[in-house]
Amino acid sequence: MKTVRPLVAAAVGLSSMLLASSAFAQTGGDEEVTAKPISAAVFLGVGSSGLGFGLGVRAGYTLPMKLYLGASFTYHFVSSDTLAGTSVSQSFFYPGVEGGYEIHAGPVWVRPYLGIGIGVSHVSGYSGSVGGVSFNYPGASGSDFAAWPGCVVTYNINEQFFVAGDARILLVSGYNSFNAFVSGGMRF
Repeated sequence: MKTVRPLVAAAVGLSSMLLASSAFAQTGGDEEVTAKPISAAVFLGVGSSGLGFGLGVRAGYTLPMKLYLGASFTYHFVSSDTLAGTSVSQSFFYPGVEGGYEIHAGPVWVRPYLGIGIGVSHVSGYSGSVGGVSFNYPGASGSDFAAWPGCVVTYNINEQFFVAGDARILLVSGYNSFNAFVSGGMRF
C-alpha cells in the first residue's frame, strides 16, 4: 500500500501537468512535430540507487493535437562480480508504454510524460566449488509493476534528426530511482 500512494500521486500530478500544459503551449513551429509524427530514438545514461549505466530505445506517434503515444525499453547493467572464480551479473530492465504532451518552447520541444510497464530484475546463474564443495545456482528473476513519470527536452537538428535529454523517476514496488539519459533519433 505504501508504494501505491506515491504512484497515484505521481500519476495525478503528471496528468494535471499534461492537461494544464495545453494552455501554455506556443503556436509557432507546431508543424515540426505533426509534419513527421513518427519518432524513434536510442538513449543512454545512468540511474541512481544502484542501477548504474543504462540504455534503451523509444518509438512513438504524435497525434495532431500534440499528444504523444509510444513505447520504450530500458536496460540497466546493475553489477557484475566474481564469486568463487565465476562471473555473476545482475541486470534490470523495464519495457512499457508512454503517453505525453508535446509543448513547443522556443528552440526546443518539452514533453512531460508517464510511462507504465513491468520492471524485471535478473541475476545470472553461476556454478563453482568452494573448499571442495560444489554448488550450482541457476539464476533468478523477479518482476513487478513499474511507472516512470518524466520529461524529455528535444532539440531538432533539422526536420528529421533530433537530440534530447530525458529525466525520469522510476517507481517499482518499494524501490525508486532517478534516471537521466541523452538520446538521438529521427522523425518519419
